Amino acid sequence: MLSSLVSSFKLPTSTFARFLSVQDTPFTVTPKAFAKLSNMVKDDSFLRIKVEEGGCAGLKYSFDIEEPSLRQTDDRVIKDNDYPEVRIDPFSLAYLQDARLEFIQEDFREFFKVTNPHATATCSCGESYSV
Repeated sequence: MLSSLVSSFKLPTSTFARFLSVQDTPFTVTPKAFAKLSNMVKDDSFLRIKVEEGGCAGLKYSFDIEEPSLRQTDDRVIKDNDYPEVRIDPFSLAYLQDARLEFIQEDFREFFKVTNPHATATCSCGESYSV
């Protein structure tokens, strides 16, 4: 299974270590991001963060609000008090080691941002990255 993931995503050798340590991977959500999620996510729905192929730099983040029936047993669950859950599948978590979900408010815009210390390059529009 791992070899099919590696070949389909053209993963660098360093990524093997990420897959092997995925259960120990820290990912954090800032209090401000949790607070914003509580205004957006209703009932038992949750936010799913995924890493997918795409964009100029090769990988991109995707954010989806999903129904409770789409929970997977191998998801990493990030939970804080009564805020909605944030869930990440093991494949995506391998690319999100030590990363953090933030909610940014600037002059006339608001957005969620993943700050990833392992991203080695980003495209000029900021939509994608590489490791």
